[in-house]
Amino acid sequence: MSIEHLKLREELREFYEKYFQKSPRELDWYRVNCHDKANNVMHFCAPFAHDRIIDIGSGPGEVIRELSRSGFGTSFVAADVGESGLAPLRADPFKGLADVVDFDGIHLPFKDQEFDLAILAHVIEHLDHPRIALAEAARIAKYVYVEVPLEYNFKNRRFSDPSAPFELGSTGHINFFNPKLARTLIKSSGYKLVASGVRHFRREVYTFHRPGISGLARFWIKESIHRIAPEFSTNFLNFHFGMVYTRSKNEGTPAT
Repeated sequence: MSIEHLKLREELREFYEKYFQKSPRELDWYRVNCHDKANNVMHFCAPFAHDRIIDIGSGPGEVIRELSRSGFGTSFVAADVGESGLAPLRADPFKGLADVVDFDGIHLPFKDQEFDLAILAHVIEHLDHPRIALAEAARIAKYVYVEVPLEYNFKNRRFSDPSAPFELGSTGHINFFNPKLARTLIKSSGYKLVASGVRHFRREVYTFHRPGISGLARFWIKESIHRIAPEFSTNFLNFHFGMVYTRSKNEGTPAT
């Protein structure tokens, strides 16, 4: 099988070229979610080296922009497969942004271990070959943070009819995870998992579309279910799952 064959298929590349051609309201929603991702990066990765950071699948770079504002890291690189995401970042860079590069889904133009931390936040659920992205991230960075949505649950209608053909939805997700599947992907790829855990969305995610009591009620109901029965909750409800892995033998402090 040739390397060319492993690159992002044209159907997905076209999807992501248009991914950020959205209304101002949709882009505001994207930024709210990126603040969530940045908080999760800081939660899980604080014990590990994080001075030089690359965000793979960065889009407009809102995650690393927020990390820069928070003083988490000093040098940042954004990499993405779609110019619709990178163009706004090129036009409006932020303090500490060192480079903006195209990513073909296989190779990034950096030396081994050039970064302290690579971020793959809500990326591998989009990729035909997620293990290749995991390997490339581990090649160029000492630590890698991966975050995925926990969509492999009983509530997901995609799995209700085994005979139905797969259709690419509005999110572009083609891989689906629960905590066990996510951890297994990292470990079976030969890496040391040094931190992992479930993360609930911030209240702002709920109140963006449902301001006031309605949004807050949904947040607290879901939060309560997760606190009382965490394993049960991920079988029925969507949360985020964060993981940090490394190729080295260095032990880390697991986050929960």
